[in-house]
Amino acid sequence: MTEKDSRTICDLEVRAVGKKYGAFVAVRDVSFTVPKSEFFSILGPSGCGKTTLLRMIAGFVEPDTGDILIKGQSMRGVAPNRRPAHMVFQHLALFPMMSVGENVAYGLRRRGLSAREARQRSASMLARVGLPGSQDKRVDQLSGGQKQRVALARALVLEPALLLLDEPLGALDMQLREYMKLELKQLQAEVGTTFVYITHDQSEALVMSDQVAVMRRGQFEQIGTPRQLYFEPRTAFVASFVGHNNRLRVEVVQQHGDLVLLQHPEGCQSWARAMQSLYPGQAAWTFVRPEVIELLNSPPDGRPFWPVQVQMVWFDGNNTTVEVRHESVDVSLRVALPMTGQWNNLRPGASLFVAWRPENAWAFARGGDE
Repeated sequence: MTEKDSRTICDLEVRAVGKKYGAFVAVRDVSFTVPKSEFFSILGPSGCGKTTLLRMIAGFVEPDTGDILIKGQSMRGVAPNRRPAHMVFQHLALFPMMSVGENVAYGLRRRGLSAREARQRSASMLARVGLPGSQDKRVDQLSGGQKQRVALARALVLEPALLLLDEPLGALDMQLREYMKLELKQLQAEVGTTFVYITHDQSEALVMSDQVAVMRRGQFEQIGTPRQLYFEPRTAFVASFVGHNNRLRVEVVQQHGDLVLLQHPEGCQSWARAMQSLYPGQAAWTFVRPEVIELLNSPPDGRPFWPVQVQMVWFDGNNTTVEVRHESVDVSLRVALPMTGQWNNLRPGASLFVAWRPENAWAFARGGDE
């Protein structure tokens, strides 16, 4: 496929975009593409630059460097209301003096459609988002989830090439947020509009997205599918930020193929997969996910293990976790417990063993700013 052909199938192309506020660099040389009908999320902690980047795509902020193309057309100098993109904010900004139908039809009326046609299209879109027959309701009659769907309908009825979502679930309670994650993903698949979604919640990004970009300090650390980010992180930050991990300070002892032997400051050792080039004596991190650690009543045959003592158990249904501590040195690990089995009645003070397969642990060089 030629470069020209690859661009024609992308609804969004961001080329080396940067933005400064005085000496502070909010976004630094970010480039990526989003194919048509994809759910693309930008995941990162507060202050990483993701909202600034989304606002540049929407046209509310002008980039200092680079360019943004939507449907192959440069957006340099194009006002927000002239772009084939619409933004849904966390605080939905519905008009309380208007009915639900009038809220959804507002943009259509601004475009010059007749009241009758705008109402028909508004009713059709409300039905698509699961709110049939609601056009005459008042906004204050709706639940939080229904308001969310009205905001989406108001944007989608304008048939944008891109729907930009700025942490739209952040104001919802946890139960409703979990429900709306599935609703959003299903809605996006049904309408086929390209979504660009920003969030600091990894669960939202992993559940809903086709591709996720992990952002840190104004730059993308990694772009990949949720599974790639979870199982094949390319940096220590991605390993730490995506999913839950035990992160341990270590020093590289030796390397055998893709595996490295690691020395912990407290004296114990472990093996891990080298995720980048490492050398003996180098300061490193090792990451071990709670779900890959095995709890054992006796030492395993032919595999490294640690003798441990149970410190605490956190019951959370299928996310129940136990904290264990090495019996000889000051190293703690969190281990995910299965829902059923011999560990249901585990109590603090119990002496056990833990082990994990070396290929299920990751080792990264430890940088000076970590």
